[in-house]
Amino acid sequence: MNEISGAVLDLYITGNYGEDQFRGQAQEEAVEDFSIPKLQDLKNQKDEIERIEKLILKEKAEAHILELEDHLAQIKADYQKDLARMRYAKFEESKFDKALKRKPAWIYKEGTLAVLKRIRTTRKVIAKKFIETWPFLAQEIAEIPVKKAEDEVGAKTLEPYCEVHISESFELISLEPE
Repeated sequence: MNEISGAVLDLYITGNYGEDQFRGQAQEEAVEDFSIPKLQDLKNQKDEIERIEKLILKEKAEAHILELEDHLAQIKADYQKDLARMRYAKFEESKFDKALKRKPAWIYKEGTLAVLKRIRTTRKVIAKKFIETWPFLAQEIAEIPVKKAEDEVGAKTLEPYCEVHISESFELISLEPE
């Protein structure tokens, strides 16, 4: 029996985390307990937590899980970095989105693989400029959401009072039928 399964078995044998304790705990929680726990009990609980956490780390290390998690994190970082470099590729408008009359996605193809690029534009009202121009209106709508401000003064009128942020997202897809 390895150390982990022995520890788990030990937990159930001693009753520290057994089924009966949970059943009793549910009944005890109905009445609020204002008593102060003994510090030694708290220390024992803390020691048990630390012991189990060390066992888990040891088991992960023996199973090479920590190395795999590090390797996975590095691969994910490299993938995101390389995917972001796709902004330099020559994209074409997606015929599929055009046919559906949706906001266009842009596509870059190599054989049976493709990267879709979607462009999203967000705006944020520059509060100081808006308040200087429409002080009473600003007080009424307070947060100055772009849509509400547009409804009040019109999109074209609002444009010089907004910051525009453009973000891109990329998604690798397979064009092969499954």
